[in-house]
Amino acid sequence: MGVCLFVCLSVYIDVIEQLLSVVAVGKHVTIVSHSRAMGVCMEAAKELEQAGIECEVINLRTIRPMDEETIVKSVMKTNHLITVEIGWPQSGIGAEVCARIIESKSSHWC
Repeated sequence: MGVCLFVCLSVYIDVIEQLLSVVAVGKHVTIVSHSRAMGVCMEAAKELEQAGIECEVINLRTIRPMDEETIVKSVMKTNHLITVEIGWPQSGIGAEVCARIIESKSSHWC
């Protein structure tokens, strides 16, 4: 039973690691979102592109575990972060993403 649990957990983690998706590559700003708000993010990225602003759009397909490394690398590249979600105005996923970025090496690397 323990072996089965380990194998299942291992497969689960492998699948989760492949789910985080950099939907659009950019160099000026990182936009992180999930679920239905991704449509809004992609529309915003297209509008900003017309103004000469390249957005790196990251789709958080899973919230737990969160692929913090990909987000941190992107923020270190762009030096800007926007989180977008459709939900509560406080204590949401965007707040968690911001907290993790502030606590990460991306806030202290320059």
